[in-house]
Amino acid sequence: MGQLPKLRVAAGFPGFSCTALDMFGPFQVGCKTLKEAHIIVFTCMTSRTIHLELVTDKSTNTFLMAFCRLALLRGHPINCWSDCGRNFVGAQQYLREVMQGWDIPRMQCLWEWNVPRASHENGVVESLFKSVRQALDATSKNHSFTEEQWEHILQK
Repeated sequence: MGQLPKLRVAAGFPGFSCTALDMFGPFQVGCKTLKEAHIIVFTCMTSRTIHLELVTDKSTNTFLMAFCRLALLRGHPINCWSDCGRNFVGAQQYLREVMQGWDIPRMQCLWEWNVPRASHENGVVESLFKSVRQALDATSKNHSFTEEQWEHILQK
């Protein structure tokens, strides 16, 4: 068995300092008019704690708002690990531009990418999809929830 990556065993850092993330869905949101939404799964690489965020589209701006909510609630990630989705790549470029002149080491974010078409490399998050989907299926039981209700379900 090979060695675990250093970011998986980083001791002495707050939770979510090393974060793996990915998006899955779609889910139906709304009661009268249904629209699609997705869930972003953020997981701490050392403790496997998860944080779920509901997003209504796959744009970079929507992802950045979810990323900011994570940073406000759990702390700003130092390392992020994800696939090469356009929203993640765009967010990383935007964050790099914004933080370029900052001299705050704890606010810098190093983004690491999976090899394209190799989702198994982000197995940390991929293995959580099944668990989260089973929990959501048991919770929702084919009910239609509003966006606010989904957010409440995901935060509990």
